[in-house]
Amino acid sequence: PWDAIRANLPALRFVQFDTGYSTHTKVFAGFDTDKDFDFIDDDTDARDLLERKLLKHPGHGTRTGSLAVGGALGLDANAVDGNGGLLTFAGKAGAKLIPYRIAKSVVLLGRGKELVDAANYAIRRGADVLFMSMRTSPRAIFAAIAREVYEHGLIWVCAAGNEVELVVAPAIYPGTIAVAATNPNDDPWRGSSNGPMVDVAAPGESVYVPTVDDEGTEFMDYGDGTSYATPQVASAALLWKAHHQDALLAKNYLPWQVVEAFRKNLHDSARKPANWSPKNFEVYGKGILDVENL
Repeated sequence: PWDAIRANLPALRFVQFDTGYSTHTKVFAGFDTDKDFDFIDDDTDARDLLERKLLKHPGHGTRTGSLAVGGALGLDANAVDGNGGLLTFAGKAGAKLIPYRIAKSVVLLGRGKELVDAANYAIRRGADVLFMSMRTSPRAIFAAIAREVYEHGLIWVCAAGNEVELVVAPAIYPGTIAVAATNPNDDPWRGSSNGPMVDVAAPGESVYVPTVDDEGTEFMDYGDGTSYATPQVASAALLWKAHHQDALLAKNYLPWQVVEAFRKNLHDSARKPANWSPKNFEVYGKGILDVENL
């Protein structure tokens, strides 16, 4: 079905809540810089200024975004060849990623307004899939906006969290799709948050992503975290929606039922690793993302 999927992808809106985008050559072409927005400075330039200060995470949006819209897959890990995004076909992104800059750090410290404003903006702009590789503390305002997003039928994919064991907000809310991380051996990544609200796991250890050094020189590096598992599931959600676009319209679903249809397909199609214990399936999701099967 890939020809039809590729034909339908450009009409869908794919949104990222993160630190914004950078001009790293291995991923910049995949960002939609006509529809981006900066909710920190309240303007239409979501560029990440790559500030290297305490509690800042420069380039985080670029690294996570590359898993969705990276360039052509490179064979030499030492040649700065880039990585292959799941929405990339023949070296070109089938759907561009719309960056919404909501913070300078992966931990939202006092950025509740920016998150809520970004979610409301995504609803008004008719987004199809959102993803967020950041975490915050549970608050009533976040539960309310997660419900609003869900009731409007947007698939919101969220990182389960790192190094804190318990699933973080907004992944903790039932309307979202919560993602844990695995390692290259199909075991749960040791730093992944977990709990019964996790929907699925995806690769999140030693993931090859673009970054820059203190002098601004581009290179590729390896990163760990549910931050990297999340855009893979979000990309799969966009491919799923492109594949089922006509059927979803024909069924005349209520908006939230689209989210639940995706969740059910995601659960049913997940790969079940032979080395997982029954406990793993209770707290790391229904298995590991399998895009082809989904």
